[in-house]
Amino acid sequence: MGKTEKAISFYQQALFMAQASGNRRLEGHALNNLGLVYYGLHDFRLKSIGNYDQAISYYEQALCIMKETGDQIGEIEVSGNLGAIYAKQGKYPFAIIYHEQALAKARQMKNRRNESRSLSYLGDVYYDTGKTEQAIRLFQEAVTVAHNLGDRSLEATFSGNLGWAYIQSFAKRKARQQLLHSQEVFIEIGIPVPPWFTFGLFLTRVPVIFMVIYIITLRLIRPFIRGLGLQLWMEYFIKRIFGTKKS
Repeated sequence: MGKTEKAISFYQQALFMAQASGNRRLEGHALNNLGLVYYGLHDFRLKSIGNYDQAISYYEQALCIMKETGDQIGEIEVSGNLGAIYAKQGKYPFAIIYHEQALAKARQMKNRRNESRSLSYLGDVYYDTGKTEQAIRLFQEAVTVAHNLGDRSLEATFSGNLGWAYIQSFAKRKARQQLLHSQEVFIEIGIPVPPWFTFGLFLTRVPVIFMVIYIITLRLIRPFIRGLGLQLWMEYFIKRIFGTKKS
């Protein structure tokens, strides 16, 4: 039995035990974990071997229970998971609905960390749909919230995302500023700089025509990479075009 099958079996047992004991909170978390396993199976590099419909079914059941039991943190997490899976499918209106629900709940709770994450997830959706102005605004808010929290890792990640949104709008100077800040913070806190941010910084240092060519190409192929998300698409692009270093 592989790791995935073991995980499914474990969470199914946890679900059965929670249902048998009437522990609704545990039942909700078991359903969410099952959704995560099925969602994790779906990867464009693996040619979609998972089951999105099954993951969505588990998430929706989990969300109902989170609301019923008043588990607000769980509600934020599951709403975000539903937003992510709908974005992966290219069903962006649904993705926006669930990410906005997560954002509203985080703000209601004054949970600033989850607020910053939800802002960034919404920014990703608008980035993927080519709505750059909205993406920039959301990433800016996410950076500000993360900075005020003192969460340097989130600040670096969201600054990098903001840099890519500026690249998409051909704002080369602003893109470089954000990507440099992202790189500096990652180095400062001892976390490797994500390769897609390094590539973005490279684009800001070459003649603008290369940035234009890249963005035009991305817009042309966007229908074929719909739902991959910024991070996965960039990881895939860099590995396919530049290859990976072998030890």
